This record gives sequence, structure tokens and C-alpha cells, in this order.
Amino acid sequence: MTKRISNLTLALSMIDEKTKSVARRMFATNAVDALLAVLGATVAQYLAGVRNPSIMVSSALGISFVMGIFSGVIATLLVESAEQRAEIKHVEHVMATRLSNTILYRGSLIASIYVALWSGLGMIVMPIIGIIPLLLNIVSIITSLDNAVWLTICTIDLQLFGLGAWLGNLAGGKWYIWGLKFLGIGLVVTLIAALLMH
Repeated sequence: MTKRISNLTLALSMIDEKTKSVARRMFATNAVDALLAVLGATVAQYLAGVRNPSIMVSSALGISFVMGIFSGVIATLLVESAEQRAEIKHVEHVMATRLSNTILYRGSLIASIYVALWSGLGMIVMPIIGIIPLLLNIVSIITSLDNAVWLTICTIDLQLFGLGAWLGNLAGGKWYIWGLKFLGIGLVVTLIAALLMH
């Protein structure tokens, strides 16, 4: 038991900065994808005359969970596993030895799972936060659907700004410029959805 814990600790320690960097990129990219999809769907439904917040919430949850589980987690896990296995095969070729059941091999599996979980997390959690105003409308805390929809749009746009600012800070750039770039993407999606419904 102690040996297994020791091996797991060692494997977890092999999640290096490269893996963490990939996980951050996947989280941010997939969070933006899901937020934009939910934003477009919400605006389109509202302009199409949908006045039932439950339908809007169901649509948003369907988008986030389907994208999060199948694209965010499963697809990412398969892609990352393939990449990790290719790297292991290369090392095996150079060392002329098998690495299966080694700490290096287990570490590569854990790295794949780590990236996949962060990838799915961005697609599921961020849109749920974005539709909180609609959820509050369902339980009558926000009584006006019109207000709930506009607050949802504003919340998602603020999330996009926050993601951009975070990435800009990581890149060592001007965080507010990066934030405004991502906010601009959200505003463009809102405009396109509005134009398509007219």
C-alpha cells in the first residue's frame, strides 16, 4: 500500500510545467468555445421568441455537458494519450527497452488524464456560471426574463474578458488589452446571432 502511494506521488510529480501549460490552454480554449456556443444559443432563442427560461437553461446545459464530456474529456484524453504514447515509443526506441509498467509510463497516463479533466472542466463549469441569471429567473429571484437574458449575456461577456485578462497576464502582456480582445469576440458573436435572427 505504501509503495503504491509512493508510486502515485512520484507519478503526480511528473506533471511538469509543459503538461500544466497544455492543460491551461485546453481549459481556456474549451471554456471560450462553450461560452460562445451558449451565448449564441441564448441570444438566438430569445430573439426567436422563446420566453421559457427552462428551455434556455436546458439548451445551455446540453451544450456544455455534451461538449464537455465528449469533446472536452473523452476526445482530449484520446488525443493526449496518443501523443504521450508516441513520446514513450520514441524513448523506448532510443533506449532499446520497454517502458510499460514503469513510473514514466504511468506518469504519461496521469498527464493525459490531468489535461483531459481541465479541458472538460472549462467546457462544463464556465457556461453553468454564465447562465446563473437564467437559473435565478426560474426560481423567481430575478423576476424578469428580459433582465435575466441580458444579465446572462453580460455575465458571459465578463467571463470572456476574465479569461482574456488571465491569459494576457500569463503571457506577460497588458491584461486589459487581452481581456478586451476576448470581450470583442463575445460581442461579435452576440451581433451575428442577432443579425441571423432578423
